[in-house]
Amino acid sequence: AKQRGLDPRSDEANYGFLKWELQNTHKHAISNLKNATGSEDEMRVFERDFEGAGVKAYGSRFRYAREALKAYEDAQKSKPTGLPPLNFPQGGFSPGGFDVSKATAGAPLGASTTNNSTSNQVTMQNSMSIKIDGSGDPATT
Repeated sequence: AKQRGLDPRSDEANYGFLKWELQNTHKHAISNLKNATGSEDEMRVFERDFEGAGVKAYGSRFRYAREALKAYEDAQKSKPTGLPPLNFPQGGFSPGGFDVSKATAGAPLGASTTNNSTSNQVTMQNSMSIKIDGSGDPATT
């Protein structure tokens, strides 16, 4: 971790070291884990082939494994399925259609408010400046 400028307690450092070990010094653990049947067998194989704990504590290990598996399964159930419907804004856009005159129309003069992607309100002030060069009354010319 220190060679890569990482905090040894960080997720990035821990994941990187886990990945390195599973691809190098403990690569046999993955194939053995794939051949295990059932979560209790998988827990025992992972402990034996990767962790090598001095105190096995299989009771608590299996309880934590069940809790992790349940949390994963619950997260999969609550995952949204499909995409939300598309709501096209007014102004020339519609499913299958595009009205150039509406889409390219400028905003009315004065202040206009739009909602950007972070849901903050942005107010824009339009201003017009007219410069007249010359002398005399334009109505009489």
